[in-house]
Amino acid sequence: MGAFVGRRAELDLLDGAARRARDGAGGAVFLLGEAGIGKSRLAAEAAAGHSRTGGRVVKGRAGVTPLRALSEAVLTATRFDGVTLDRLGEFKPVVWRLAAGGGPADPPLVRAEAMLRLLALCGRAAGCLLILEDLHEADRDTTAVVDYLLDNVATEPVLIVGTLRPGPGPALETVTAAARRRAAVTVELRPFDRAETAALVSQCLGGEAPGELVDRVDRGAEGNPFVIEELVAALADDRGDPQSPVPASVTAAILDRVERLGAGVAPFLRGAAVFGRTFSMSGAAAAAGVSETEALRCLRLAGEARLVGPDAGDRYSFRHALTAEAMLARLLPAERARLCAAAAAAVEAGDDGQWQAAELWAAAGRPDRAAASYARSGRRAVEQGAIATAVTLLDRGLTHAVDPATTAGLLETLTTALAAAGEAARVFELGDRLDTLLSAIDAPPARRVAARLARARAAATAGAWDRGLDEIAAARAVAGEPAAPIDAVAAFLSFASTRPDRITVGRRYATAALTGAERAALPEVACEALEVLVRCARDTDLPAAAGHARRMLEVARRHDLPYWRLRAAVESATIAKELTNDIEPLLAIRQEAIDAGVVITVAWIDFHLAIAYLLRGATGDAQRHLAHATEAGNRLRQPELQLVAFAGAATLAACRPDRAALERVLEPLVTQEMFAHGAETWWYLRAVCSWMDEDPERALRELGEAEAAVEAAGHLRGAGHRTAQLLLRVGRGLAGWTEYDKLAGSPLSQQAFHRSFLTWSRAILLGRDGRTAETEEALAEAFAAGARTPLHHHLAARVAAPAALAEGWGAPLDWLRAAEEFFHDSGRTRAAAGCRALLREAGAGNRQRRAGHDTLPARLRLIGVTVREYDVLRLVAERLGNTEIAERLFLSPRTVERHIGSLRQRTGQPDRAHLIAYARKLLAD
Repeated sequence: MGAFVGRRAELDLLDGAARRARDGAGGAVFLLGEAGIGKSRLAAEAAAGHSRTGGRVVKGRAGVTPLRALSEAVLTATRFDGVTLDRLGEFKPVVWRLAAGGGPADPPLVRAEAMLRLLALCGRAAGCLLILEDLHEADRDTTAVVDYLLDNVATEPVLIVGTLRPGPGPALETVTAAARRRAAVTVELRPFDRAETAALVSQCLGGEAPGELVDRVDRGAEGNPFVIEELVAALADDRGDPQSPVPASVTAAILDRVERLGAGVAPFLRGAAVFGRTFSMSGAAAAAGVSETEALRCLRLAGEARLVGPDAGDRYSFRHALTAEAMLARLLPAERARLCAAAAAAVEAGDDGQWQAAELWAAAGRPDRAAASYARSGRRAVEQGAIATAVTLLDRGLTHAVDPATTAGLLETLTTALAAAGEAARVFELGDRLDTLLSAIDAPPARRVAARLARARAAATAGAWDRGLDEIAAARAVAGEPAAPIDAVAAFLSFASTRPDRITVGRRYATAALTGAERAALPEVACEALEVLVRCARDTDLPAAAGHARRMLEVARRHDLPYWRLRAAVESATIAKELTNDIEPLLAIRQEAIDAGVVITVAWIDFHLAIAYLLRGATGDAQRHLAHATEAGNRLRQPELQLVAFAGAATLAACRPDRAALERVLEPLVTQEMFAHGAETWWYLRAVCSWMDEDPERALRELGEAEAAVEAAGHLRGAGHRTAQLLLRVGRGLAGWTEYDKLAGSPLSQQAFHRSFLTWSRAILLGRDGRTAETEEALAEAFAAGARTPLHHHLAARVAAPAALAEGWGAPLDWLRAAEEFFHDSGRTRAAAGCRALLREAGAGNRQRRAGHDTLPARLRLIGVTVREYDVLRLVAERLGNTEIAERLFLSPRTVERHIGSLRQRTGQPDRAHLIAYARKLLAD
């Protein structure tokens, strides 16, 4: 590569942008211009300058393969030392799928975010320059990723430089829109003036160029650097002779150079040129009708003449696109059609490139073959998750299709792709045409049913429940008898609808679908049905829901269905959290989801973990997981995830408590009526905040507002407030057994979230009735229930303590001390002060924190274990008896027995053997 000529202002702009990217202020510059104007050379010069400063350069070129430019860029990036993909977390598998083009299809924004994180990782040390060549040839899935990068690269050490021609297409649309919103800079390269032309001519000749020669080249090339070089190269035998004839066009110049390489090279290069700028040697040989030995000879000669060079993998490329165009310029239409047909046949013989085969068949005047190839390439794009590209290819196929069977096949794949893209309106629009064609070709009922079910699924995605159920009815009419796939889709539509009997109808269809799927050996349909059964049971019978989830997991494992296995495992782990607030299954499946690269699933798991940790009193862990879920929802533009992230933020604020922060979070939710369930939920969170703030009267008023919201809505959407309301009312003598029995017999009693409040309500009522033995049993249940929900446990104990003190039952002073410890350690100062005030009123005095308190394991502090109790627990782990422990700690055996009883109650262990096992595991961790 010779000295760089011209483009100084443009190069300065690129160097400045690269310098800012190294400092963490990323950006994008797009170089626009006709073929040969110098876009690639300018980008290469900028890359060389960036490399000299220690920066990294990542490259990719768009082509006929979907996502090709990004795939090449990923492969380049992963070769750098220090780029440890493990640092990408759940995005690591997404990056590998982007490179390999296999595995499950990732949502477009997940793919784009993975690319952004990889580039940021590459640029961490000294900035990353991403060069994307020939974007005018990019598919829509590539341009969608580029569009996302443009909106998110400003705070990353990444500069994007793209090259493209100014013709219409998705790339120019993306770049123009980005420039309008100032997310990118566009630079349209101007032709060289005479001085720059003279400098380039002199460089090509290796010395000063005669003025008349410069004038002739300037007139013939019109300032195009590539044409200048080709015209000068055509004069190589007579360089410097002003009388030497200069060809009138670049075509003549290039053909002149090719002819000088000897017989056979021109036919081979024409065979290569029909593929475009890049080609394989075998494909070019097949198109030209020559042996691979002859093709290799021609390649070597063309390479020495700097007409072609190696490209990615085992492919080659013309040094410039104009070279390929020149090779075809003088072919007769029949000659070009023959070459295109031969090239298309060669492509179809391979494993990929069906898109290119389709365009070659179209150029060869074979619309039937073109449509069939577009159909195959569209299906391949769907499998790769390149949905936007698939839609484009299939639409092109329809413009060529003549045969009804081919047209029907294209429409079937197109409706699948459109449904995946969320374009339900187009799915419906194409429905009648597809049905007519399937009838015309006498397609079997299974295909006609599948077409109806595709529309039903699209209707479900769009929330058009009635339209979806109409399609189900039509599918049944076609099938002639009940079919499991129809019942499965009907189950989902019914359950997801707003009809009042949605759960009953959804369960009925799901049960029928499951029975039919098992009879017909359709494991995926069985999983689909079981998932609906899980969701139908979630609000009414958690153990039944857990059973359906286990069965779904068994089916998925037995039939090796990784997608459904993961979904079933997530359902099982979530139900376990609701039943017992056990986080271990969630943590295990979270790691599995990270390993699989299912990014949105990881975010949902993080939301559930945040709530579970909050109930455990581990606010820091709750904040960490909620922050991850919130970031994913915002970056990946997932409305439902964004909504629950708001809910999580409001819950955290309520439980801190922080009234001002809570109101800030609730304000947009309340005004836009977009909260997860409705007004009852945000009134409940306000009540929690008041409760934590030692204002039970206000909390009761706000819980009353929550109940009023339920009555106004006419049905129960979220019942979170009812057990809290019961406990506060029971504690203050405002509610009795009637209210308790109503809730204790409801599904709420199955959930760990509610169990502490219910069991403490029962203990208060029993204590108030003087039923001592039953009260002790209820307290044991309350402590067991509170082992994994210490936040609720200590709140409830704080409510129960005044009643117990006044009525003489239980151990309210111990409860208050433990609650004060919990609230103090978690920064809930008013709740802690309330506990201390009650202790003083009871004559217990202020508690002094013993030395060593801060060395207690966090989980023990959270459930109120004291320093002395921890000393006892460590000796219990050694399997010592009470007398031996008493001697070691200078205590009486009776005191040791009391400490062990307290430890069993706090940790929820039924007997000493279980307490020993608990202690040994705790100390081992």
